Amino acid sequence: MTTRRGFLAAFAAIAVLPVAAVAGPKWVVLGRRQVHLVADHDRIAVNGRGGPYRRLRLEVRRNGIMVETLRVTFSNGEHETLEVRAFIEQGGHTRDIDLPGGPREISHIDMTYARRPGGGVAVVTALGLAA
Repeated sequence: MTTRRGFLAAFAAIAVLPVAAVAGPKWVVLGRRQVHLVADHDRIAVNGRGGPYRRLRLEVRRNGIMVETLRVTFSNGEHETLEVRAFIEQGGHTRDIDLPGGPREISHIDMTYARRPGGGVAVVTALGLAA
């Protein structure tokens, strides 16, 4: 009888496992911006995307981009400057960036990036990890 209980307990644990794996962190698209790499800064508006968020991530399409800093402005008017200093390949993303001061609602994100000789266009998507 002990073996049967052990088997049933193991089966129940395995049956619940896929549900737990699906219920992981929820990344929300905060905004998207097509950036022209002859410039060196752009803003991604986030208004109306809910929140609060505890982490950020940038995804890049169409072209690689060297992101220097992100200046995150929160809905209460406070802001934080986050050092990124990373080249993000086309199709790649930044590391997960913790927001200092705990989860907060975001108004907009100003990014500073390196100019690219000859220009080009990249599409940058900001994602937030819901708190």
